[in-house]
Amino acid sequence: MIRAISISMVMLACFGFTSCSDAGQSSDEIAALTETIQGKSPDEVRDVIHQRFGQPARTVGSGLPIEQWDVAGGVLTFHPLAGPSFARGDLMTRLMQTNNLVDDCLFGRYEMTTLPDPANHGTRYWLGNLTLSTDGGYHYRDSGQNLAHRMDQDKNFFVLYPEGKALVEYAVGITGHTRLEEISDGTQIATVTFSANDGPATQAFEIITSRTSMYLRVESTGPIAFQLGKGWVNYWR
Repeated sequence: MIRAISISMVMLACFGFTSCSDAGQSSDEIAALTETIQGKSPDEVRDVIHQRFGQPARTVGSGLPIEQWDVAGGVLTFHPLAGPSFARGDLMTRLMQTNNLVDDCLFGRYEMTTLPDPANHGTRYWLGNLTLSTDGGYHYRDSGQNLAHRMDQDKNFFVLYPEGKALVEYAVGITGHTRLEEISDGTQIATVTFSANDGPATQAFEIITSRTSMYLRVESTGPIAFQLGKGWVNYWR
């Protein structure tokens, strides 16, 4: 399993953004690249990488070209959406300094899918989208798709109660202005209690962050038959 460390916590120690004793894990050429690309657009970053390292050793991805270079004893990756990263051993470092505040990422649209289907190579099927609003409400919109692959959704709170109110309670030490880049993988940042408009039904869910994948996932203390989550909002700044 690859561990990811945000650029603000490791690489930028070399350039005065933060302090860290472990910046030496990255080579001089990766550190120099990191300093050069800050504040640049995706196209500009890709051009810089091509100028310094030439043509990629390989292009991976399905439908979205993801270029990789074998440099500095590791793998430099340019992802058009998620940004550039460098991996060596079990450590993966994102090279762009980003700023993702809790509230910027917590509110918005979450994608809901089924649990992975072991009978179909672990495929997850899209169920719909849940929108968590800053005004204290929520709304679930069903996709209307994959009806034959939904498995057991008869107790899905959002299918049963697609609209209502949402109360956000931040975890201890977390505020809406906390930077997600400063929080370790698997940390709970908030509990959201959903209350249905139609009746007294309520259910609480935990919001867990991962800087490895720059993603928020929704968990419950009890069993649920779906997966729910959303990406962070800033991958390039």
